This record gives sequence, structure tokens and C-alpha cells, in this order.
Amino acid sequence: APGSRLRWRITVQPPGTDVGFSLLRQMGDGALPMVEAYRRCGGTEECPVIGVTTIAEPGTYVLFFDNSFSWITPKVVSYTVIVTTGGSADPSPRAGGAAPGPSPEVAPEDVAGGPLRAQR
Repeated sequence: APGSRLRWRITVQPPGTDVGFSLLRQMGDGALPMVEAYRRCGGTEECPVIGVTTIAEPGTYVLFFDNSFSWITPKVVSYTVIVTTGGSADPSPRAGGAAPGPSPEVAPEDVAGGPLRAQR
């Protein structure tokens, strides 16, 4: 819903490895305009990366991960995504996980595949 806040925390292990990411919004025509600019987590960049954005329009938001620059290097990317609606003071995890298992901040039953819908 408009006014909701979308928060994320991304980490990558082991130290010295990195992953790129950006936040996109899926449009009805299939276009994916960028909501938050492309950044890297790890390597020489700050990690963990913690971000927040206010949802202007309801829709499907996609946290896009890019490993094209170092796909040979093994790594574990962990993420937590929290949606807080309007005046909600108690955010709860909506999706999160890591490869090969879920992030410790999120219970396995809260792990969801696919895009996160920011409307209820």
C-alpha cells in the first residue's frame, strides 16, 4: 500500500566476496524500472547493506541480485526483507533467506520464493 516502508538487509560471506543488487518495480507491461540504484555488497564495498524506501504505488517489487562479475567464486548471500504498512510500529519479516539455507533472522516458514508483493 502507498506509504508502506520496504526495508532490507543484505550480507555476503565469506569476507572479500561481493554481490550486486538493485530494487525494481514490476510494471504491467513487464518493464522493470529501478526504484533503488544498483549497489554492491561486500568486496571493497560496505557490507551489510541496509536500506529503506517508501512505497509510492502498490505493486510487485523485486530485489534483483547480480553475480555476473564473479560467478566462479562461491559465496552465500543472506537477505532479510521487511514490509511495514502505514503506521505499523511492529515490522515483521515477509521474506528472507540465504543460499543454501534461510537467514537466521527469519524463520524457515517465512521464507518465500519469487517477488515480494508490497500490497495487502
